[in-house]
Amino acid sequence: MITVVSIGIRYYYAATQELWIDEVLVLQIAHENDWKQTALVEHWDKSHPPLLHLYTKVLLKFISYDDKIALRFLSFFLGGLATIPLMRYIKVTHKSATAAILGGILFAINPTITANSFSLRPYGVIIFLFLIFLASTRNLDLHSDVKKYQKMILINIIIIFSFFWDYSSIWFLLPFAVITVIKVKSKVYPFVYTQNRLV
Repeated sequence: MITVVSIGIRYYYAATQELWIDEVLVLQIAHENDWKQTALVEHWDKSHPPLLHLYTKVLLKFISYDDKIALRFLSFFLGGLATIPLMRYIKVTHKSATAAILGGILFAINPTITANSFSLRPYGVIIFLFLIFLASTRNLDLHSDVKKYQKMILINIIIIFSFFWDYSSIWFLLPFAVITVIKVKSKVYPFVYTQNRLV
């Protein structure tokens, strides 16, 4: 249900919401500059990282019929479909209530920020990175691999801030905080969580 609704909302915003000034600027830069110039775009566009312009340029090659959809495609695709394996992972490894709460947080973040449509694209990317984070830490023992776990969180945070670095970044760090608390709790009280069953 979360996945279906999230895809619908993201597609609605991507297809119907008018472009904001910053989005128009991103499209203009991607259209009018070659790859090298686009990579150096931070010299005249201080608000957005070069990576945003680069993958927008790639998407414009494949979705040339609609600039608006191309600009926002990554968000409603990853941000919607990627919730399927995410919810499955949480459901299998933790209580159903945990899956519902975490799913609600991940879903609620997006409508909260979509008043500014520029936030649609990085949200999808962060969900994708979060899935990688979950898969790679599935069997990690926090007591013996604490430093490794901390390094992985740091790497993910660095990647997040490579996409955007304004105050809205804090919203995308919430899922990492939630899953960290869940993992620590499941290790401290292992008798509570055993493959989604109470001992």
